[in-house]
Amino acid sequence: MKKNIKQAIQLLVFLSLGSAILYYVFTVQSNQYLEYCTGLGNDAGDCGLIDKILTDVRTADLRWLILTIVLYMLSNVSRAIRWKMLLEAGGESVKTRNTFLATMVGYLANLAIPRLGEFVRASIIARYERVDAAKVMGTVVTDRLLDLLGLLVIFGLGFIFGSRLLIDYLSENATMPVISLGLVLQVLLVLAVLVGLAYFLYNKLKNHPLIVAVKIKLQQFAKGIMSIRKVKNFPLLVLHSINIYLMYFFMTYLPFFSFESTSHLSPLAGLLVFIFGGLGMVLPSPGGMGTYHAMVIAALGIFGVSGPDGFSFAMIIFIVINICVNFLTGIISLIVLPLVNKKYKLKHSNVPSLHTEENN
Repeated sequence: MKKNIKQAIQLLVFLSLGSAILYYVFTVQSNQYLEYCTGLGNDAGDCGLIDKILTDVRTADLRWLILTIVLYMLSNVSRAIRWKMLLEAGGESVKTRNTFLATMVGYLANLAIPRLGEFVRASIIARYERVDAAKVMGTVVTDRLLDLLGLLVIFGLGFIFGSRLLIDYLSENATMPVISLGLVLQVLLVLAVLVGLAYFLYNKLKNHPLIVAVKIKLQQFAKGIMSIRKVKNFPLLVLHSINIYLMYFFMTYLPFFSFESTSHLSPLAGLLVFIFGGLGMVLPSPGGMGTYHAMVIAALGIFGVSGPDGFSFAMIIFIVINICVNFLTGIISLIVLPLVNKKYKLKHSNVPSLHTEENN
């Protein structure tokens, strides 16, 4: 009961945060559009941003958006295969269908609480494949570290090809925080005290059954993280990693052609919008709600696209990916998972499933 209440509070907090950011962005862009629209001689009643967004969504070229969905699903297939390779490197035999379906359910969970999907997809594999949950979570961490590496490569490409644009943008918009030496020393002192306290407690309680159990789980977790060292076909792992980010780039660039205000933009614009949008998705908001919109608007503004048009473009992508794909396929995957695993003969019957542990 307490766990459900805690999850409900988390859901409420993150949804409130995402809604607040989205409302703020919408309000700013709504006022900007109202000023622009009335400046053209239109009546204020005919200058609503919601009406503009609905019109932009209705008039978007569906062919490019359908292609975007196809590319997104291809990236998810590569992610599922890459994750399977990490699990198999750790000595587990799993089905690609399960890693794919678990990934889609994870995206669904992320729409409610940011990063919850990582725990959800790990628990699904632990349950249906009878793999130690800590070990699975370790492979999820490795999967995300590979994503971080890919993001850093994309950032590097962005600075190489768009350095002048980025430098100009940062010089106009970024402010450097002032951090005092005293604050740094205080933080270091607190960290030193915490580390010392943790070390003292560990030495006193290292033979306690709870500590021993935690150590075993951490060892399994570490095995999952280090599974990448034993991947049998490393070039294939790299290929799938490249494909994931290549698909992500085209998922940003190709939708430009579905929307008149962005149809003239270059691949470089697609790269920078992808980078900014990726940062928006990393920030703690459900499905990037609000944060993704704000970052996409900022990136498109570098190339002269107005804020309201940038907001419309972000909404189109948000609706296509998060509503039409992540929500629907997540629900479908949640329904399909127990059906496709009903007669699956598990090879790891000696490892208790998450479901069994809960019942015990």
